[in-house]
Amino acid sequence: MEVQYQDSVRKISDRDSVTLTVAGNVREIMFQSRKAKGSAIRVLDKDSYIYLPTGEICFFNHKDKRMQDPREVRRTMRRAAFIINANTADTSRCRWLTLTYADNMQDYKKLRRDFDNFKERLQARCGHFEYIVCAEPQARGAWHLHVILVFPGKAPFLSNDLVSDCWKKGFVNVRALDDNDNVGLYLTSYLADIPLEDLILDKNYRDEKGRLLRPEEFELGGVLCEKEVGSGKHLKKKRIAKGVRLYMYPAGMRIFRYSRGVVRPEVKEMPYAEAKKEVEGLVCTYVSDVVLSDGDEFQKEIVKEHYNIRRKKK
Repeated sequence: MEVQYQDSVRKISDRDSVTLTVAGNVREIMFQSRKAKGSAIRVLDKDSYIYLPTGEICFFNHKDKRMQDPREVRRTMRRAAFIINANTADTSRCRWLTLTYADNMQDYKKLRRDFDNFKERLQARCGHFEYIVCAEPQARGAWHLHVILVFPGKAPFLSNDLVSDCWKKGFVNVRALDDNDNVGLYLTSYLADIPLEDLILDKNYRDEKGRLLRPEEFELGGVLCEKEVGSGKHLKKKRIAKGVRLYMYPAGMRIFRYSRGVVRPEVKEMPYAEAKKEVEGLVCTYVSDVVLSDGDEFQKEIVKEHYNIRRKKK
């Protein structure tokens, strides 16, 4: 499948059907057009098919099922971002926890059991909360957990010592969300990217002579860029391999999950004219136009407009 990012954005007609997603501070209008001329193949068996225009017998390229398809991981991260934003509009009710292991723990099934035990111990100490938990794979194979706690009212003070005593597995870090107006984008970007220094420390990302591979040589893909991390006096720039972590999730793993009481984003189908009324007066923070095509029978164009109710016009 070929992905083409368009330099100019398609003009959406007022009568075109769009999807409006409302998630906390964020509003997204998405338009999709699709053109398909019919199937060009006839499947023979699980390994082969006939390409009808030429009569050629071809073979499917079965992917390595040890890892999840990064495109599916991206879709999961997109759903996670909406869920996170729907529950973090009031950041005073939230806390962000990072839970790590002292040893190189690589069993993602144990990861789930350990979190469930931690949650019960923490709720016994500080009362009820809703949660959203995302798993983060490390270059060396170990796992971290990122957890957003959402309390009924203002979040209580949670010390690192208290959380560590409930976790019992390794280092922890407790952070406020600092009045961030798009927590979903911030956290899912954090989960997708990986600092270059982490790759440098891992022999899997060096050639036979021990030299660090260039981005185009990474078996996992990714693009290098500079990114500011931290805040205040701790703000610094790091070289980041964008999107590399998306290739590290094993097949069959549930990357993120959440408690029953979390708020779901509101999704509505409507004409574009009505959607524009819903976001009238809001700042548009992002617009994109992408065309997906297989070169023959299928083409799909996706236009997205993002708005944020907390942003002010300059």
